[in-house]
Amino acid sequence: MVNNPETTADVEIREQYELGMALIRLECNPDFDKVIGGYLTTHLVKASEDMITQGPTRQEALEQVMSVGYLKIYLQGIANDAMSASESLGE
Repeated sequence: MVNNPETTADVEIREQYELGMALIRLECNPDFDKVIGGYLTTHLVKASEDMITQGPTRQEALEQVMSVGYLKIYLQGIANDAMSASESLGE
């Protein structure tokens, strides 16, 4: 009987899938939404309002808005990778 060890690619695909499943569990958790979702929404609104002003406050607000955007892009990337991994794994 021949063992078929997982390749590095197989391990990476499985890890992407598991990370995506973890993200789904987090997104379904009302505490996560209350803490993270609420913070992001409140922070984004406040930073957007600050962008109307001039000077250093505007620059700081822009950086904060960009940070929220980067986090959302990162989370969407996890979701996309997990979907591809799921298709590769046939799940």
